[in-house]
Amino acid sequence: MIVLIGIAAGTRFLFHLTDVASLLIRSFANYDLRKKGILLEYGYVAPGLHKRPFILPFTGSLQRFSLDTIDLDVINTYTVGNYDKDPQSRLSSVSNFLDPTSKFKDSWFGVYIIIDDPLGRGKRFILNNPVGSPGDLSNLKQKSLLKLPRIDQMIVVHSTHQNQKGLDFIKYIADFPFKKIENPKERVEIIKDKSGSMWLELTSRYSTVSALTDTSKADMHELYSIKAYVGLPNKEVYELTDPWHKIIIKGSLLARYFPCGARGFWAVVYFNGSSFIDKKGVPHDPWETSDIKSQFEKMFQSLRIGCI
Repeated sequence: MIVLIGIAAGTRFLFHLTDVASLLIRSFANYDLRKKGILLEYGYVAPGLHKRPFILPFTGSLQRFSLDTIDLDVINTYTVGNYDKDPQSRLSSVSNFLDPTSKFKDSWFGVYIIIDDPLGRGKRFILNNPVGSPGDLSNLKQKSLLKLPRIDQMIVVHSTHQNQKGLDFIKYIADFPFKKIENPKERVEIIKDKSGSMWLELTSRYSTVSALTDTSKADMHELYSIKAYVGLPNKEVYELTDPWHKIIIKGSLLARYFPCGARGFWAVVYFNGSSFIDKKGVPHDPWETSDIKSQFEKMFQSLRIGCI
């Protein structure tokens, strides 16, 4: 279904179904962080990504996909590839997230907001010493921080299996591939943002699977799946890559605490690119060969995060 089609032959669609779904999500489902007294603005957004972030509650998803081992008051904000093609992209018919020729394939930029709740759930999850200083970067539990992108990838990929016959949820959770790759470029360090505030930065790489569905097996919901943000793959995509193919995600995670009177929050920024080998045997690694990393770093530096 296309809402508005370009008049001239060869003119790309002005509005795709995913544009409409994205508008509906922002209009009716986007969470208002001001209710929590939190300011979050994406100042600069790289061309090729949705200009406005999606802001959605993440508590229930974390609980379900961690099998009730993670209980937090948490909001997930993010943006992904849209239909504004970057110069190297060749498949204008699909979003950059699905386009194997785009640097934004299987790529995300987002910010988790973890509330420092009265029950202490946030402190117990994210701090080595829950009674220690929440703003001490050395007190941040790196193991817990790295659980967030793992479960997020698990949720996204599961969404691409919607209504697939024979899919066992517990088995899916147990078998989901997300293996850390040791490499010399991995680091843990303290960096400054443009205001001089300090952040803990973790860089890492993981072997996992692409969120590229098989439309012959899955039937994804228009609004309650990743289809709402990135659309569906087509024949051109499948000619280059198989559904749920192996990828390596490469990226960074940055965290710090924001005190807001009696109650604060942790902001956890995450962004990644992906590398893979297509069906023709050609390797793709935009994290190393394009400007995606510097674009995401620019987006991080342009974030406005604070207390209202």
